[in-house]
Amino acid sequence: MIEVEMNDENAKYFLGWLQGKNQDALFEQLTDQEAVCLFDDFAARGFYESSFFEQGERLAAALFKALGNGGSVLDIGSGSGHFIRHADIGSHYRGEELSHDEVVLSRTLIEKSGILNAEIVEVDALLNFSDRRYDQIFCNMPFIGRIDKRYYQALSKLSDYNIETRSLPDWLFAIRVVESLTEEGIGIAIMRLSSLNNIKDRAIRMKMIEKGYIHAVIELPDSLTRLSSAAMAMVVFRKRGEGAVTFVDGLHGREGKLTEEEIKRIVQAVTEKKGAIQRTIEEIRELDYTLRAYREPAEGVQLGRLATLFRGRDITKNELATDAEKEQKGYLLNLSELQDAYIAQPKQPLSQDMIDNRHQLLLQTDDILLTARGSSLKVAMVDERISHQQVIPSSNIMVIRCHSVNPYYVFAYLNSTAGRSRLNQLQTGSSLLVLSLKNMQAFTLPPEDIDVAEEMEETLRNYQQLMQQVEMHHQRLKSIYHV
Repeated sequence: MIEVEMNDENAKYFLGWLQGKNQDALFEQLTDQEAVCLFDDFAARGFYESSFFEQGERLAAALFKALGNGGSVLDIGSGSGHFIRHADIGSHYRGEELSHDEVVLSRTLIEKSGILNAEIVEVDALLNFSDRRYDQIFCNMPFIGRIDKRYYQALSKLSDYNIETRSLPDWLFAIRVVESLTEEGIGIAIMRLSSLNNIKDRAIRMKMIEKGYIHAVIELPDSLTRLSSAAMAMVVFRKRGEGAVTFVDGLHGREGKLTEEEIKRIVQAVTEKKGAIQRTIEEIRELDYTLRAYREPAEGVQLGRLATLFRGRDITKNELATDAEKEQKGYLLNLSELQDAYIAQPKQPLSQDMIDNRHQLLLQTDDILLTARGSSLKVAMVDERISHQQVIPSSNIMVIRCHSVNPYYVFAYLNSTAGRSRLNQLQTGSSLLVLSLKNMQAFTLPPEDIDVAEEMEETLRNYQQLMQQVEMHHQRLKSIYHV
């Protein structure tokens, strides 16, 4: 294969050549298969808007081969046709794509790949689906916030789901998957993890669970794709349920990587139930139709018995404006100043009167702070630098004050892969994630390990000192030049 430098100019020119907009002697030397590989390489590196979730596709293809029986395949939102070109799971493929440019491009790439049993149609997948049924359906949906109200209206007419305009698009695509399956078919959708337990989609989840349409839920490791920072899950649908849902925790896989070994483990967990959690419909009802793999450890003590937990309190803009006229004696700690394992210098000053009115919220040394409400989970610990400044937390911050367990052990566990996984599973909401006091009070800690606590104390203190130096030098950068 010819050598092509991976840069914006070459990527743009090569795409134009694929689309027949220009000629180039260099690219003419490529075989059809080499041209397809070069496009995929450019796309995987982020040079094109046309993208694909390669690791998710590999897992989906492995599940289709284990659970399905071949036959017809529908790819909803097929993009550049990458899944169709690589899956090798069926006898005939149909891709549905809204973008005209993507449709033209994917047809060219499929032709160059030598695939004769595939068609790509330009269609809005949520408005124009027919009575056709498919044996296997794959959907790597776009993670968008709001969509056209016509989708809600169309799906309300075509199905008997209780669809509201505040429902996540994830579940609208999931309905399309289920409605288009044959009776023995298998559907797989990549969805936001938050869609599995948020309140706004409870009615749709309840309908699908009660009908037995949800076969398995696989929680995926973080950072598998550059396309989205949202935590993701893969949901397997089938028309004939078994009265139970299989939950697989794939979160302990290496961040940003889904190895072949891990894919085999997940497939085995789904097909043979090894290492998976099985929950009946009755059990899921008791969990208020939450579809998460969360399971408390068999041993341990609830955090609420070992620590006092509370949330901070908001202060209105009017209160802060009035308080600004008084002498500063302390600070309000906002979520933006909470970093992983470190707390930056608070910026919002408070008067002594304001602090006295909220004295029960004053942070103490070794308090553990968590994101109670926000877009990402942060865990930090209060050191003397913060506690000596009379700081109170905002309502977006939860405080854990240990009284019967070493706080450094608790901090170590909450920051571990296992701890983070469990905290992520407890969060509810979509774009704004919420961690409730009730759930954290019931959070079970493994038996205390003093060696872990001592190692964490030493490591954290060194880290905090280094971060303080970084913060100090950062401030100095602004004052070196004197006007």
